[in-house]
Order: sequence, then C-alpha cells, then structure tokens
Amino acid sequence: MRFKESIRYALLIVIVFLLWLIVSESYEKRKLQILAATGHARSPVSNQTGNKCGLPNPCPAGHFAFYLKTGVANVVGPKICFDGRVIMSGAHNNIGHGLNIVVVDAATGEVEKYDYFNMYSESVDHLVKFLKDLKEGMLVLVATFDDPATKMTDEVRELFTHLGSSHVNLLKFRDSWLFAGATGISQKSPFETVVHNDEKTNFFNGWPSALDLGGCFPQKFER
Repeated sequence: MRFKESIRYALLIVIVFLLWLIVSESYEKRKLQILAATGHARSPVSNQTGNKCGLPNPCPAGHFAFYLKTGVANVVGPKICFDGRVIMSGAHNNIGHGLNIVVVDAATGEVEKYDYFNMYSESVDHLVKFLKDLKEGMLVLVATFDDPATKMTDEVRELFTHLGSSHVNLLKFRDSWLFAGATGISQKSPFETVVHNDEKTNFFNGWPSALDLGGCFPQKFER
C-alpha cells in the first residue's frame, strides 16, 4: 500500500509540475518585460510578430534586439536570443547549470563567443579568464540556470560590476538572474532583473520563479 501511495504521489507531483510549466510559459509570453535604452516599460509579446527575438515592437536604428530567459528550477534550461537569432537554448543543446553567457561585438552584432559555467561544483577560474579576456566594445548577455552563486567569488562579482551590474553583489544560492551589460560601460545597465531564492516566496519546490527580459541594446553606449 505504501508503495502504491508513493507512486500516486510521484505522479501527482509530475502532473502538477507539467501544468505549472504550461501556465508559466503562457504567463511569461503575456508579461514579457521590455526595457528600453532610455527607461523601462512592459508590453506583451506575440508569436505572430515578425520582430526580432519576439519583441512586440521593432528596435530603433542603431539598436540590437535581445531576449533572455532563465531556467526553470533545475529542469528547463535558459534561452538567450540576440538580433533575431537564438544563440543558447535547450533546443540548441549548448546550455548548462550556472551562468550561461553570450558575448557580442557591439559594433557589428557578431557573436564573439558563448559558454556556460557551473557555479555550484566547479572552479571559477575558467569564468574569471573568460571575463578578463573580454575586449572593449563587447555586449555581455547572462541567463542563469539552477544555481548561479555558490562558487561566485568577490573577484567575479567585481568583474560583473564593471560590466554594469547592480545586483551581482547580492546574488545568492539558486537566485534567478538576467543581465545584459557591456565592457567599458560608465553607468549601471538598465537591463537587469533578479528574483531571490526565498522559501516564503519561491514558486516551485525550492526555486524562485523564472524570469524573462527583453529590450533594445544600443550599438553605442556611454563609456
């Protein structure tokens, strides 16, 4: 009897989780957060739009469209889209737990490199080198999956701060974080959002809710 009850309980959890994924995906599409280069705005996204990365409106001249989405718990991976092209996603099989990062040349829009960094069980040496090797004039797009902060050092936080991050110093275990910054930026980036891991407000079984973030990043930014 106990075995049968355990099976029923496990199946119930799976069904609830799948229903949550469906509802969450629908909600995120309706509530896509759009951050303009000069401020913040919210606008729904439509699958029917021909705009790049699914944004509801085209970006102005001299700007690149982007869309970021965190992973869902430790089950569904993140997504990074830039200028109409999905660079990293589960479908592309090039994502990983921790920080997923895409680096783009701000002048040409060409993807320079991308990689993911396990922030729970691996050394951050590779991440430090990745960030220190960034050239001037690079855009940096970050989407988290599962845990972004267990192995994060003060040095790593400082490197992201120099890219324009306002929230990296407060990032903790299993927080959901999205960030778009740039090398040589002289001010804090407006393209950043975070939801902290808190058992009182977590959306699913030990993880905070997923996030998405979209907008138009200027080719030229203040240095």
